[in-house]
Amino acid sequence: MTSAQLHGLVFWVINAIGVGLIARLIWRRRQTRQTRFSALEDALSKSFKQTPEGWTLDSPYPQIFSWRRWTYLLTDAQKERLAERMRRGLRTTYLVTIGLCFLLGFPLAHFR
Repeated sequence: MTSAQLHGLVFWVINAIGVGLIARLIWRRRQTRQTRFSALEDALSKSFKQTPEGWTLDSPYPQIFSWRRWTYLLTDAQKERLAERMRRGLRTTYLVTIGLCFLLGFPLAHFR
């Protein structure tokens, strides 16, 4: 790898990180405005089931390590806090995935 190629690679890595941070900042600002994706809301609404005692959540923990599924009983306030954390985690996962696609895709296409 030549010096010019190395500088180009560093340039694109820094740009990808910068674009990812800017996208995350924009996303968090929209999040405060209660912007939600319908597919994400559908997945979250299926995770929680209402019971007379409150809300139940079946643990999404993979069953590789255990045959037992864990079910948690939550109050309304706990459900909202947990749902918000799950939304934030999924959005972060989406952003990281998109950032990695750009980060890995462009240099591979450039150096080909």
